Amino acid sequence: MISNRLWAALFLLAGIGLRCLAGAVVHAQTAPALPAQLEGRQVTAIRIVDQSGEVVDENAGDLPLRSNQPFTLEAERESLRQLYRTGRYADIQAQVTNLPEGLRLDFVVRRNFFINAVKVNGLREPPSDSVAVSSMRLGLGEPFRESDMPAALDRLKRTLEDEGLYQAKLTYHLVPHPQTQQMDIIVDVVPGERAFVGMINLINQSAFSDAEIRDHLRLKPKTRVTSEALERSVQNSRKWLIGRGYLGARVSVVRGTYEPDTNRVALQSSVFAQLKVRVQVLGTKISESTLRSLLPIYEEGAVDEDLLQEGRRNLRDYMQRQGYFDAEVDFTTAEDPAEGQQGSTEVITYRVELGSHHRLVGVAFSGNHYFRDDLLRSRIRIQPAAFASPGRFSSGQLSSDVASVTELYQSNGFRDVQASSDLMDNYKGHTGDLFVTFRIQEGLQTRIAKLTLEGNHALKNDELSSVIGSTAGQPYSDLNVAGDRDNVLALYYDQGFPNAQFHATVDNLPAQPGEGPRVNLTYQIEEGQQIRVAQVLVGGYEHSHPSVIVREIQLRPGGPMSESAVVDTQRRLYN
Repeated sequence: MISNRLWAALFLLAGIGLRCLAGAVVHAQTAPALPAQLEGRQVTAIRIVDQSGEVVDENAGDLPLRSNQPFTLEAERESLRQLYRTGRYADIQAQVTNLPEGLRLDFVVRRNFFINAVKVNGLREPPSDSVAVSSMRLGLGEPFRESDMPAALDRLKRTLEDEGLYQAKLTYHLVPHPQTQQMDIIVDVVPGERAFVGMINLINQSAFSDAEIRDHLRLKPKTRVTSEALERSVQNSRKWLIGRGYLGARVSVVRGTYEPDTNRVALQSSVFAQLKVRVQVLGTKISESTLRSLLPIYEEGAVDEDLLQEGRRNLRDYMQRQGYFDAEVDFTTAEDPAEGQQGSTEVITYRVELGSHHRLVGVAFSGNHYFRDDLLRSRIRIQPAAFASPGRFSSGQLSSDVASVTELYQSNGFRDVQASSDLMDNYKGHTGDLFVTFRIQEGLQTRIAKLTLEGNHALKNDELSSVIGSTAGQPYSDLNVAGDRDNVLALYYDQGFPNAQFHATVDNLPAQPGEGPRVNLTYQIEEGQQIRVAQVLVGGYEHSHPSVIVREIQLRPGGPMSESAVVDTQRRLYN
């Protein structure tokens, strides 16, 4: 088991550095061009060296300009562009040396560094180390630019101030790793004393006194200023107001000016709670706890038309689940300024008409030929009553089941299917017994005449066909095409094509005697650029042996930048 404190990171140097692509052409054009008189001379060696003269690559053989080939300015320029596109170099210059046997070309590079470990030392939570690091927005594997550090420290400073650390002092130092072109960033924090709550400016728009509001805000002079303390203050006071019937109560606490002499932060709190809400249900008895679970105005702590309608539907479905299948629910709202002694009250009245008590005794299907009854029965939620079960039925569930049956047929090529339901009351003369019949008009099934794949080069037709369900002879449906899209793109993502795109075209064919509708299906694929892993670097471990980490990494140098391998590696490292 890898320690929870393990900071496990995969630093991936892709074969093509997309972040640096935009600047590649500009840099390549400004690099010194070699004299035109070198055109056609034999190149005997091509090297990549850094500014100190250290040889980075003794034989750069994968460039357009090659050893034992004639020199051309076009090949030299394209080699510069290719080197920039790797993202590894901040600056490149081409230098030539005349040797007796020909030309030796050196690409003199200034290497880019990439962000590796970012650590914050000296913190006293809150914030946590992870929150502090993420606030700086210095992403692992991104190019390191020291000019970005002042803005990163400013973001960290604001995060510390949000937690009351207004006196914090920040410094940083860098730890470069030239061999891997990684840069560690270490930020040292002297946090100082956390600030206290100062004067609270209260804007009280409620029926309660300022003293009562302040008491429930629970912000005392000895309270330390943190995001959690201020949020807890808001929630405590709002919960108190909602418990007294003010469902629309709004409470906020915002920071004001920091006073360094006293190390206190002035606060402003706004409280709005002027309309009390009371709910009554007429026509049936429902416990207070059940009512609160059914009406979303209690959970949301607000009153509006959408929430009231949702509560009406919940009450109706609840009563139908109790066997009152004809139950209808309506509501009214009225303001009663005379009720109570602390402002007016909004009275929400839900009126329930139960109707007769019913029992669902059976379900049948009519008009289905392609699917058997037992399969359709497995797709619906309503359930007849049995010896040990009261059954399950409501008008909402019945509508959902009709939609489920329709979707099942559509996903199997029946694009014009029609499904409906008949509800028979007092079935076979038994008062209150219900029987449901699903009536299905299947229509004609549409099948695929031909599937054509276009635009795929890296992955062959056989590979793609293994994850495609919409092949010749199979039923056609939009749902299946959407599934093919997800499967094909997942396959490309696993092969290092993060920008792959998928487009589907459907052509309806003329009707043929004795045959159902047919379509030709075309999948157009835009593969994009493939990205491969150049190196896999691991850093930040403290308690785990490197070999334990490395054996869990599913990415390999030279292999594709596989999305599933990254996810699998993360899962293995967390476990």
